[in-house]
Amino acid sequence: MSRLSQWMAGPIACAAAFLFCTSAASAEQALTGPMRTAFVESSMRGCLNKALESRNAPATLVSQSCKCFAEGLADRTSNDELLSLAKLSPETRFDAMRPKMDALRQSCLDHIRKP
Repeated sequence: MSRLSQWMAGPIACAAAFLFCTSAASAEQALTGPMRTAFVESSMRGCLNKALESRNAPATLVSQSCKCFAEGLADRTSNDELLSLAKLSPETRFDAMRPKMDALRQSCLDHIRKP
């Protein structure tokens, strides 16, 4: 399993578990309220922890990148989708989220590069 798939497995499972314990919003919406908060915080924590292991980039860039990806994924993931992802293996979760992450990659890089 790649580092990125390991990073994504934890946040998705954590947010999905939280979602099971709360009321769900419309399936057509992005994550909102406590579900969004839990997902973004968990995703940020996982991303930052992985970045600390490699120490290949300046902390400010890592933080901006992690925030962009965490919030972008929360914007593009519905509550129902998150529940479905929780039922999958970590590798399959990553594969399912890959198109969203690929779509975010350039916009997050562009956002970070802006002065």
